[in-house]
Amino acid sequence: MPPPHTGLSKNASIPNVNGGVFWPDTVNKRIYLFGGEQNEGKPEDFRLYSYDVLNDHWDSFGYPKSDNIMSLSYGAGVSVPNRGQAYYYGGYMNSKTAPEWEGSQAATSNLLIYDMDKNSWSNTTGLDDSRRAEGVMVYIPAGDGGFLVYFGGVRQKQDGKWEGQPMDEILLYDVTSGRRYKQKATGTIPQIRRKFCAGVTWVEDQSSYNIYLYGGMGEKDGSLGFDDVYVLSIPTFTWVKLFPKDSKDPGSNPHHSMSCNIVNTAQMIVHGGFFPEHDDCELAWGIHNLDLGKNNEEQAFWLRYIPSKEKYQVPLRCSQLPEGNLPEGLQIRNHLMGGLIRTWRH
Repeated sequence: MPPPHTGLSKNASIPNVNGGVFWPDTVNKRIYLFGGEQNEGKPEDFRLYSYDVLNDHWDSFGYPKSDNIMSLSYGAGVSVPNRGQAYYYGGYMNSKTAPEWEGSQAATSNLLIYDMDKNSWSNTTGLDDSRRAEGVMVYIPAGDGGFLVYFGGVRQKQDGKWEGQPMDEILLYDVTSGRRYKQKATGTIPQIRRKFCAGVTWVEDQSSYNIYLYGGMGEKDGSLGFDDVYVLSIPTFTWVKLFPKDSKDPGSNPHHSMSCNIVNTAQMIVHGGFFPEHDDCELAWGIHNLDLGKNNEEQAFWLRYIPSKEKYQVPLRCSQLPEGNLPEGLQIRNHLMGGLIRTWRH
């Protein structure tokens, strides 16, 4: 495994939180900390913090100038460094995220956009109108400016009750136009889940994008959860199960609330999280590695980290998907010159 960096600086002004999100800015070599629940004492008014990777130093970027920006927890966040933007969708508002919050926990349906170059915020309509949390959102560089792709988690119904988001309902947001779409997926649909993690990768010609999902907690409180791997392949919008082989097997070691980070397109580091079925000691540093293409002598998905591996190969089960398997609604088709063109059916 890649050796973790320990002993990094963090002064007492930087809060310890659960359910926050890191926004990496690979252009300026910074990592932003947004949101999360503070479990020690009353939370402070929201401020954005940033870690300077090169100088091992934390900075406060102050309070947002807009009144409609507040700290949230367990929403879905992703950064797009080459656009200089970061996004956060949904999430909870409660007494651990806001100092003046009263009453029971609530969620939001909004999409927050942070401009990393201008240190400015906007609060806009989300990918749909439902209040939601505990799902995952990734960015794919398709079309003119790319799409945000969201799935999973829980959402609030019109009667105020909560339900899991079906995993065949995929929400998309065009970051250039601001238009939003809902797509129906097919294939081996994962069970409803929350607090899972995911990462996206693609082949060099960007003819397809594969979103790898791992683990998660079940829809209801107290459920043990999952230890499985699925791939959502775009543009066919087809779910494929990679691990375990049995389509109904949730895995033997449920795992939730971890992070997934893809390294050099070909491997995915799974870090941290909880194992609700036992309290055994984790592997050193709590790190696991997934070979995204099963491109190794052992033909295994779970494998040691190989630093030299930098080329993604689509798993056989994904490469055999039929072309043109586009459900009703949004269609995304390949452009002959590379990239993706969008064609909408209303």
